[in-house]
Order: sequence, then C-alpha cells, then structure tokens
Amino acid sequence: MSASSTSLSQAEFGSGSLAPSPRPSSGVPGRSGVPTFAIHRSYGCGGAETCRARDASRASSRLLPAPGTASPARPRVDSVTKLEIDRDAALWSTPEAERAGRPLLVLLHGKGSHEGDLFGLSPHLPLNVTVASLRAPIADGPGFSWFARGGYTPGDVSREVADAAADAVLAWLDAETDTSAGVGLLGFSQGAMVSTQLLRQEPRRFDYAVALSGYVPREEHDGDARLRELPPPVFWGRGDSDPVIPSASVEWSIPWLATHTTLTERVYPGLGHGVAPQELADISAFIAARVG
Repeated sequence: MSASSTSLSQAEFGSGSLAPSPRPSSGVPGRSGVPTFAIHRSYGCGGAETCRARDASRASSRLLPAPGTASPARPRVDSVTKLEIDRDAALWSTPEAERAGRPLLVLLHGKGSHEGDLFGLSPHLPLNVTVASLRAPIADGPGFSWFARGGYTPGDVSREVADAAADAVLAWLDAETDTSAGVGLLGFSQGAMVSTQLLRQEPRRFDYAVALSGYVPREEHDGDARLRELPPPVFWGRGDSDPVIPSASVEWSIPWLATHTTLTERVYPGLGHGVAPQELADISAFIAARVG
C-alpha cells in the first residue's frame, strides 16, 4: 500500500528548532492554552506530504533474539521510580459533560514530544470517540518521554521500565475517567511500546490498540500467555524507510504480534518515522469498525 499524495501538515520531531509554542486547546471550556515548549510545526492539514509525529530518538544496531522469540526475564530492578501522569496536562477532544457514554481513545506520544503532538490527529478520527492525549511522565529536554534513560535504548526497553510507564497510564484511567463505553489506545514510537505493554498487563481492559512506528518490548511478560488466549485487535502501521526503529526490532515484533493479537499490519512505502495521509485514513477506518 502506498502513502497517499493527499497532503497533511508536517510536524517533525528531531530536526526542528525549539521555541515556546502555544499549547492546543483542551476542548474543555474555561481552560486556556498554556505555553509549552514545542518544535515549530502546524497542526492543520495541508502543505506537506506527511503529518509527521517524529520523536527525538535515533536508531542504532544491536543483536536481538530470533524474531518472535522473547528474551528471558531480566533480574527485577527495585529502583524504578513510580511514574505519575499529570492530569492537568491531558488534552481532551470533548468537554467533560459530553464524555459519558462515549468510547475513549487514549493517545500516547513519542520520545521527547508532548501531549499536543498526536492531539492534532484527533479531527481526523471517528467523531463518536472522545480523545484524551496524555503527557508522558518523564521530563526529557524540552519535551517528555515514557522511559527512563537507564532502561531504554533505541532497540529495546526493559520490562520494569515499560511496566512503570504502563502502570502510570492504568492509574490515570482508574482515577480520571469513565471507561464503561470502552477504551482504545493509539501510541506513536515510545507510545506504541507503552500501548503493547498495556495489552500485556491488562488485555481485557482495552478494546483495541493502534501502534505506529514502534515495536514490542521483547522481554517475556507474565501476561503474554493470557494475551495469546484472547488476542485483541491491533493496528500496526509503519514506514519502510523509518530511520529510527531498528530493523531487528521490527523483525522481532511482526511474529510476536501475529501470535498474541488479532493483527492488522500496514507498511507504507517511502514513509519514514511519521504518519502518512493514507495511514491516517486506515487508522480511522480501523477504529470506526470497533466503536460502532
């Protein structure tokens, strides 16, 4: 499948100049935009070939196990700090009074980014979904990340570090939201890894996941067997020219996803570490089919 020529604005991380930029509106009446640091970009659609949600990581080669074969669990690390989502930083597509009875879609951005990045995609997603875009809990330069540096490399992330990020999202869901109408996940890069880790922890809690330009953390998880028994729908989209995600991590993830989820895989020729217009259309259709 080729990326559509229909243009979306460029929102590229890792190559732009840094400057204070107004944060997008939360969608909640009475909450004003709060300035935050952002890389210069436009959230509208029109003017460039891809709508890039590029994080600040860079690829590096490292030897991984055979594709689809999980690594043995590493010794547990007790010093991993408990992480917490900033509730006030979350961006919502609908006012609080209108959220009851609507399916929730949680957006998880990439490394060095922020909650406003993926939120720019929300107008192109199904209208009956309430979108909540979260800010990752770890300050990382002018942005935020999901994983502490000590437990993360561009080719892998330790289980305890990935679980800490997933735990933070689960705690936010417990405290903040009415999830009776169902919950979906959409993550980009590091956020995609958090999405799959959430499925490994609590597969029954999520109706589906969209994982973009990322990979599956390869360390064995207690929830893997349970996930295989009730494989949730997962859309995995990526570009074949992605310079950030190591090919070995992609090769590992494909068979793992195929055996642990109900997988919809899409590869977009010529796309780097970003989101193509055709991919966005495919994502919207995938979500619409699952939320009615």
